[in-house]
Amino acid sequence: MKSQYQVVRDVVRGDRPIGALAEVGVRLERTEEGHRVEIPAEFHVALPLVDLACGLLAMGARRMLLREWASTLVAISDIEFHGIDSDDGEALLDALWTAAAGGDMSERSLETARRLTE
Repeated sequence: MKSQYQVVRDVVRGDRPIGALAEVGVRLERTEEGHRVEIPAEFHVALPLVDLACGLLAMGARRMLLREWASTLVAISDIEFHGIDSDDGEALLDALWTAAAGGDMSERSLETARRLTE
C-alpha cells in the first residue's frame, strides 16, 4: 500500500485519478456548490511546487478532467506546497483557482509550470 504522501503526490502530479484519494481516507462528494471534502484528522501533506506544476501541465492536456482535479485540490486545504508564497507559486496558484472555476490558465502560469518542470 502506498503512503499518504505518495498517493497525494501522484494525484497532484496528475498520475492518478482524484478517486485515489479514498485510499488515504479522503472522501469526496460532488454538490451543487462544488465539492464537499471530508479529510481524516491526521491528514497533512507537504509537496514541492514542481509537483503542482507537473499536475497543471498534465491535467491541462486532459481538459475534461482539469476542472474537477483543480476544484478538488482547492477544496483540500491540508495539502501544502513549498514555495507557494513565491512569484512562481503565485502564478501556479492563480492557474489552479482559474482552472477550478472553469477558466483558461494564463500563458504566464503555463510558462511558469513548464520552466519548473524542465
